[in-house]
Amino acid sequence: MARAPEAPYVNRALAGTLAHMEAPVVLLEGMAGSGKTALARNEPALSRFGYVTLGDERTLAQAQRSPIEWAASLEAPVIIDDAHRLDGLVEAVAKVAVKAPPQADGGGPAFILMGSQAFASAVEMPRFTLFPLTQAERRARRGCIIDDLFDGTLCPNFLSRCTRSDLRTMLRAGSLPARMLRGGGGDGGRGSSGSSGSAKPGLRSLLPEPALQAIGEGDPDRPVGPDQLVARAVLDKVLDEPGLYLNVEAAARACYVDVAAFAGHLGCFADSLAVHCLPKLGKMPREDDPFASVRVYPADTALCVEALRGKGRDIALDHGAFGKAMRAFCINQLVPAAQWAAEPTWCCHWRRFDRKVRSVDLVLARKGRLVGIQMRNSAVVRGGDVGVLRLLEKDKRFERGYILYQGASTVRLSERVWALPVSALWEEWAFCPVV
Repeated sequence: MARAPEAPYVNRALAGTLAHMEAPVVLLEGMAGSGKTALARNEPALSRFGYVTLGDERTLAQAQRSPIEWAASLEAPVIIDDAHRLDGLVEAVAKVAVKAPPQADGGGPAFILMGSQAFASAVEMPRFTLFPLTQAERRARRGCIIDDLFDGTLCPNFLSRCTRSDLRTMLRAGSLPARMLRGGGGDGGRGSSGSSGSAKPGLRSLLPEPALQAIGEGDPDRPVGPDQLVARAVLDKVLDEPGLYLNVEAAARACYVDVAAFAGHLGCFADSLAVHCLPKLGKMPREDDPFASVRVYPADTALCVEALRGKGRDIALDHGAFGKAMRAFCINQLVPAAQWAAEPTWCCHWRRFDRKVRSVDLVLARKGRLVGIQMRNSAVVRGGDVGVLRLLEKDKRFERGYILYQGASTVRLSERVWALPVSALWEEWAFCPVV
């Protein structure tokens, strides 16, 4: 397979999971720029896969003539990049894969289809999202933070070296590999300056092409119409309020649009993977109302920071703005990692109305076990901060709770709740090594 040595590359933790899936076809979605092509062409775990891209117009034209015949002509195992460009390809590949011989060397899929838009398919098959780089991937952290949060032993002597200045640098730079690996990702306590450096792009340079077209910026010669103005209002709403609990009717009113228009535009941004949604614990989204009771987060914190800046809110000066971006940052370190955890793990949020709204930012659920995680915009934490985690603790499935904060040390707040420095999400010595 051809390689791309000229571009810096960091091994992606999801690659091993993809390579060993016991399914004939696997779908991999990801925001444009998240590193799908680099993964396909550089990842050692996928070196036995061939590679073809529908980004090549000649190849796309061949595939369009007869998707089934074209897929059958490929030598499996193979990765098909930009597969979202051909409608019906998923179903065509599924038919071909049934007849493909079993894969040697421990099995694995015959086809991996990658796309920068969500695949619309009635065929049930494993589906993953390649999020932008996590800090744990960048630093080649061993193991999986999700498994440690469930079963790891916290190291009492752990001392974080990550400063608020480091965190600001990470938030501004975001996690798209081309930007992070250019030096804007912060060193987490190893000498980063905390300045934003080159991490001050316009929002336009960060959004995937479908999202740009939706807000009328894909073509500079095309006038912006009413639909694009509505799309911009919806995008601003979800980017400068990361973790927004989506009451669609209220959000639509805030944007001065009807519910159908709001849901339609939000669906466009979700399909282009610019935003992702956390469902409510115990309440999976319905097909007729996919955004009911979800929390919406930007796929990359640079999107959030840029949207806040557009409202005149600088995360270096505005404590509240920093906290909003920080919540999105923590979610985007944990949600991707659930995909390569040792056991299937679902990410959701918890919310209850008991005279006032009480919520937990993130709940990890696996095999009848729950871990609750709260984000705190402070370098100080006290026993009283356990707060809403005590309510979630009443659930018999609750095992542990964590408050992610900006302090330096791990603090035990109750029998099953700890305050954990944010950098513990990527500094592996926050948990004692397994002997």
